Amino acid sequence: MEDMRLVHELRELGATWEEVQLELPNTSDNTRKYYKGWLLAQKEQDDSQDLKNAKKSLRLKQKQKEIALQRSVLNEQIRDIAVHKTLNEQAIEAILNQNDVNYGATFKTQLPFEYLDLDEHHVFTLGDLHYNGDETLLEQLSKAFGKIISRVKQMSLKHVYLFELGDTIDGATLRNSQLFYVKSGMIQQVVEVSQMYVSCLRELMNETNVTFVSVDSSNHTQLRQLGTKQNQLVEEDVMVFINKYIETALPNLDFIHGEDVSLNIGVFDVFVAHGHLVKSKEKYIESLQSNRNIQIDYAFFGHYHHQRSIDLHAGLGYDKKVFYVPTLNHKNGGYEKALNLSSCAGIGHYVFNNEDGNTIIEKILIK
Repeated sequence: MEDMRLVHELRELGATWEEVQLELPNTSDNTRKYYKGWLLAQKEQDDSQDLKNAKKSLRLKQKQKEIALQRSVLNEQIRDIAVHKTLNEQAIEAILNQNDVNYGATFKTQLPFEYLDLDEHHVFTLGDLHYNGDETLLEQLSKAFGKIISRVKQMSLKHVYLFELGDTIDGATLRNSQLFYVKSGMIQQVVEVSQMYVSCLRELMNETNVTFVSVDSSNHTQLRQLGTKQNQLVEEDVMVFINKYIETALPNLDFIHGEDVSLNIGVFDVFVAHGHLVKSKEKYIESLQSNRNIQIDYAFFGHYHHQRSIDLHAGLGYDKKVFYVPTLNHKNGGYEKALNLSSCAGIGHYVFNNEDGNTIIEKILIK
């Protein structure tokens, strides 16, 4: 068959069909018909290619939109991180500028850790003070330590575990509605609570050996801009500052802290956390043991402001349990009122026997 491309080139140059037949001897009168069909086929190919190019252009524009959106999100995240970093630096500077930490204060040196050989272990819990600048709440903390010291003397305890479950301050970077209840800024709250804690811990350390366990994360102590979402940056938390303050001021204190804490009390494996990151504590314990490949005999949580204990399942001669610890705050907030809940302020006292497990659960009221 004659080469239609050569025919097409001659026709494009303006050659008549007679001239095409002279230039291309193999052509005939039927070449016109073939040429028309060839032109239609070429047009369909061109249209198909145009469609492919259009689709390619559309995909390119969609990608450009996605990149622009991602860039916008990243820029917003960078702004958020910058704001949180600024708050972080301001809080650190405010704490480091405090001159009344009194590092040289004298108190009784802690005894060697003979409590490891004790058959009975005493745990006291503090949590959810929600200090907002109201001095009566600092008085609650002082009264709580007074109750613990009285119990230590009464029972001649050689060693105690003291758990701080978080929400130590009410915060000033949460919700607009919360500002009505805040009486001082977040940084000032941090400094005042830290100072009170150091003072109270010194008194307790003068009476007995103390293992202090504190969480580095809770919802009200998170560094958050007004209007940002809860748990957006869990690790940026003023509990870290409070714990660092205490750790620096009391270098001899047996002190364990972390976002959550796992430790051994006697022969038992114990888990401590604020509890704001999970819904069902029971299911959470099950998944936690599986994900971290650990065993948990007893778990302590704050956050809910109510003292409860829940049996999970039987261990070897004892029940494995979850404990919800009391709140130190003596004022009911909107959460309690809305859900018709209330609980008197108090501290928890839990006793564990190496053979029988948990033997005593007591709430000591703070009035």
